[in-house]
Amino acid sequence: MWSDDSTVATLFANKSKDPSLKATIDDLGGLKSDIAIQFITDAVLVDLTDILRKTPFSASLEVWEVSHTIIPSTGRPACFISGAATLSNEQGVLETAMFNMSLWDSDAALGDDLERDGIYETSVTCKDTERDVLMLEPIAGLTTFSQGKGKFPNRADLLKQTFDVTQIADLKDNLSRGMFDFRLIEGTLVYSGTQPTKAGGQFGRIMLRDDSSIDADDGEELILTGLTSPEIALRFGKYSKILALMTVSESAKYGLNANVKIAEAIILVAPPKATQTVSKDDDGDDASSYFNQGSDDIEEVDLDDDDEKADEESSEQEDAVDEPADSHLAEADGDDDEDESDDDDWIDDEDDDWGDDDDESDEDESDEDESDEDESAPTLTTAEVKAMSVADLRAFCRKHGVKVDDLGHARKSAILDALDDAGLLE
Repeated sequence: MWSDDSTVATLFANKSKDPSLKATIDDLGGLKSDIAIQFITDAVLVDLTDILRKTPFSASLEVWEVSHTIIPSTGRPACFISGAATLSNEQGVLETAMFNMSLWDSDAALGDDLERDGIYETSVTCKDTERDVLMLEPIAGLTTFSQGKGKFPNRADLLKQTFDVTQIADLKDNLSRGMFDFRLIEGTLVYSGTQPTKAGGQFGRIMLRDDSSIDADDGEELILTGLTSPEIALRFGKYSKILALMTVSESAKYGLNANVKIAEAIILVAPPKATQTVSKDDDGDDASSYFNQGSDDIEEVDLDDDDEKADEESSEQEDAVDEPADSHLAEADGDDDEDESDDDDWIDDEDDDWGDDDDESDEDESDEDESDEDESAPTLTTAEVKAMSVADLRAFCRKHGVKVDDLGHARKSAILDALDDAGLLE
């Protein structure tokens, strides 16, 4: 497997310095004790046995994203890395491909000095080198990261080489089937920013449109909302054109939503300079893990008002990193009941909904309708309808008791049909 004994010597040196073994080694008399040396040798042999069952590679890595977190449910530390990798072994050098790598427990500390855009050399194992995205694993006692050199392909080119670009309008029929079943979107940012978590940390949120966003039937614009890390969200300014790699899901309650894992600029607009609030309790506060815990602190984003701003990851890895966002959205409420008339179809204020304040329980909706039955509903002119946003029309229907199926997600055409049936259109 190796041309000399340096790898085994490295394994022995690393094992002798392993903090988790220090107490045992000291109890055995320290490194000058024969029994302690035999203990370390046996530990190295265990690791070598594990290595022999796998295929080791030397890896040159370009880091695109790196995040450290603590899994809330177990307290396990983890480090998640993604980017581009060139693997090599005695058989030769493999073609550069995208990769994901997860470091758990004590291994998570190996990634402490990794930075985005850095190039590093290390030793890894990879079960399937034919995958579009390589799933790299550390090798016990061998995986350490050192500064490296080398050239890597253009990131946008590699993303497009690995994944077909999907239009936003086609996502509904092309949802992700698992935590690593990614979709690539090329779009323009409508919004990018961060929002606070209950624990005092932050998560990121972006909104994207592309050439398919204008619906040919009713002219309503399709905007895709994606949850992401604060680092990604704060990297781009409004109007930036980006490639976003994501998992996409949909539910009847929350509609289409995405969890953005990687984002690279095609045309970069610098983000506004602002002081980012740094929390004392930021561990585990990436987008997915935050939504697993819940929050009542999300503020809405109004796309109809450019002056209105919003405040700013079955398995543990799914909980922390790659689980599609829809399973977390039930806990992404806002507290803006008094601003109900300004709601613009993104965040529900009361009912754990990712949408408008329209998805209240049937009982609550019925009570509202009954309370408004005595009001005389005015008719709307064509000019008034054209000037009203979808949110305005939904608010009008709530106020005047107009029955619309699934009002919180109804399109403009469906709302107009309901208004016409109610005799409220001139």
